[in-house]
Amino acid sequence: MPGNILKWIASFLLDRSQSTKVNVECSLPINIMRSIVQGLVTGPYAFIAYASDCKVLGILNFLMKYADDFNLLVPENSDVPVEDEMKQIISWSKSNKLSINLAKCTELVFWRPGLKSEFMQSLLPDVVRVTCCKLLGTFVDCNLNFSQQVDQVVKVCSQIYYLLQQMRKQGLDKLMLVVCKLFCSPLLLVRYFT
Repeated sequence: MPGNILKWIASFLLDRSQSTKVNVECSLPINIMRSIVQGLVTGPYAFIAYASDCKVLGILNFLMKYADDFNLLVPENSDVPVEDEMKQIISWSKSNKLSINLAKCTELVFWRPGLKSEFMQSLLPDVVRVTCCKLLGTFVDCNLNFSQQVDQVVKVCSQIYYLLQQMRKQGLDKLMLVVCKLFCSPLLLVRYFT
């Protein structure tokens, strides 16, 4: 990356301040020493760079980082248990002046179909165990079944199709094309208009 671009990015991220305005009253600006600027295209990338030193302890364990989300994968035969990995992540977050909202954390244990999952106690007392969760935008359940994801896609497609039908009834063909470009895959677009 050219040096002038790096300088421009650095000037944007360094020496930032913040103030709060309520009605006509405005607080004095205070310097911001940490954090990622929210709402910017660079935000997720900046967080990934910021969190690059957060690592797993076990050689079989894996930590996926995207935007401000962490997904920890710990296999049954791991050399480091999930409790120790969570302690490591919490310790890392504290040392980096970040907080983890345990109310938003979930535990998903993958099972072979037919096995009873209720016999295994949760190893993370402050974390709720679920049978299905959204992982990087995709619903996955404890049996690696994607039926909830398929249901969600079908539901969204049905809503878009209904919207397109209503637009066609109103003679809004140009607006239909805009909606298709925004929400539909190119394959659906080709099939709808041919």
